[in-house]
Formats: sequence, structure tokens, C-alpha cells
Amino acid sequence: LKRLTVRDCSVLARLGGLKELVLSHTTVDAAVCLGAATTIERLSLRKTRLKGLDQLQSLTALRELVMPVEVTDLSPLAGIKSLASLDLSGTKATDLSPLAGLEALVRLNLSQASGVTDAAPLKRLVALEELDLTATGITTLTWARRLVNLKVLTLTDTAVKTLRPLTALASLVSLDLAATPVKRLPSFKRL
Repeated sequence: LKRLTVRDCSVLARLGGLKELVLSHTTVDAAVCLGAATTIERLSLRKTRLKGLDQLQSLTALRELVMPVEVTDLSPLAGIKSLASLDLSGTKATDLSPLAGLEALVRLNLSQASGVTDAAPLKRLVALEELDLTATGITTLTWARRLVNLKVLTLTDTAVKTLRPLTALASLVSLDLAATPVKRLPSFKRL
């Protein structure tokens, strides 16, 4: 449905097996569409006119989600325990605490979410394998010590100065430090 103007999504209710829905760049009322399609596993809402996220709570099969940039409140995501991949790049969200219980999350993209300054709520996401913090307000990584499954970490254009909290992360295979003030690399178990 990319780049279309859709006024009625009622047809989606008749597509009982719908697994993927891309509403990016549409002027459709995403709330109406989401209410009609509860079997969705992959959903892209980039550049839609979705005002709130409450309608997402009925999508219990949702595994992958790309959010609209205008989103500020992430609390409706707290109940979507099936999420494995979440793209919040460029969003205006600042509080990550609603994500703390998303224990199935494997990939999280927060790039360009410049209002994010505290990533401590992510410390409970031990299944996390990929994390992109590009151009966020993150300055410390003490919370990251528990992310034992983390394989890919992108810190491009952040103010992170020390990587010491990452030294015990034996799964880490890729670390992007472009445009950071890091001056010294600690001894990593494996990298």
C-alpha cells in the first residue's frame, strides 16, 4: 500500500491470513487498518499519519515493527511480547522504559532518535543481538553489561567515551565507533 491514498481498509478484515502489511508513505487511517488485520507479523508504519499506538496492542502475532517518526509515547508497545525486531529510527521517543519487558527482542534500531539519552531500560533485553544507537544522546554504556547475546553494536555519532562495560560481551563481533570521542579500546574477550 506504499504511496497510496486509501480511504477504506475493511477489505483487510477478509484477509484472515495476512502476515505482512506495509502502510509506509500512505495517507490511510492506519488505526482502521490495524483493527481489521490481527494476524500481522510484520508491519511498517513509516511516514503514516498514525497518532497513537493503542491499536497495536491487538496485534499479538506481531514480530517486526517499523514505527512512524512522530511517535513519542512507546508505552503501548509494552504489551507486544512477541516483538523480535523494532525500528524506532528517527522517532521522537525519549523514554525507553516501555521496552524493558520485550524479552523476545533481537534487533532494535534507535538511530537518529536524538531524544533518547538513557538506555538503562534496555539492560533487561538479554536476547538482543543487534542494537543501533547512531546519533542518539547516549553517553554511557554501563547498562549494556547484561546484553550477553549482543553481536552488533552501532555507536556512530554518539558521545560515548568509554567501552569498558562492553569487555565481557563475548558474543560481540561488530562494533561501529565512527564519529565518537572514544580514544582507547579496552581488551575485549572476542572481537
